[in-house]
Amino acid sequence: MSESSSSRRSMSPDHYFLRSQEPLQSLIFMAPLIVLYEVGAVLYTTDPHTGHRVSNLARSFMKDFLELFGAVGDYLPGLAVVLVLLAWHVARRDRLRFDPRLYFAMAIESLALAIPLLMFGLLIGPRQAAGYTAAAPDLSTMTWQAGVVFSIGAGVYEELVFRLAAIAILHMVFVDMLAVPEKRGAILAVVCSAILFAAYHFSAGDQFTWPKFVFYFAAGIYFAVLYVMRGFGIVVATHAFYDVLVIAISKGLWTAS
Repeated sequence: MSESSSSRRSMSPDHYFLRSQEPLQSLIFMAPLIVLYEVGAVLYTTDPHTGHRVSNLARSFMKDFLELFGAVGDYLPGLAVVLVLLAWHVARRDRLRFDPRLYFAMAIESLALAIPLLMFGLLIGPRQAAGYTAAAPDLSTMTWQAGVVFSIGAGVYEELVFRLAAIAILHMVFVDMLAVPEKRGAILAVVCSAILFAAYHFSAGDQFTWPKFVFYFAAGIYFAVLYVMRGFGIVVATHAFYDVLVIAISKGLWTAS
């Protein structure tokens, strides 16, 4: 097979669909987001006098969980993401490969997948939609740079907690422990993870309202379906793109009309 034929085959729709779901490809695709978050957090969400870092809640939960085992350090949640995906890659025995075209296509797909959720939020109204973003301290008082940092953190760490971890654990509980049929157990895992995701967004002091809960629940279902159908890297970037677009609207950097 010629090199050009092999290249065309590697980026065919079927190959793209499968390769974009591989853990290692997700990690390579996500690596810039992890780096941007960690660097941005130091520059824009850390008090230079006290060294205190204001973090995304999901990341804080991960950091607190790791500290239970004696692992301490601001870098640990990011390292945990890398190690989880590397372990998953080793377990699957996928090929080692690097393809910039693949990551570019994944970025375009993720941006496109963020638009339907953004439109759904904007149906409620720009002011309300601006509040439907990362669970964090009041973003309205932050600079747009800090808002972008929190948005990226939400994409990485909320998806790790509520999709990769929660769906796997809930699936194990329903299917393996409670003997629920596979299809029904998978649906229950998705629905329960979405409920947890919705409830989590009110843990930062956001006032509970049913419209907000319904939106967060719908977003949780949407992200869960993307995770199951399109893989971890795509759902992380979709979530991050959505939150960044919401920040851009709320800060007046972009007007959706």
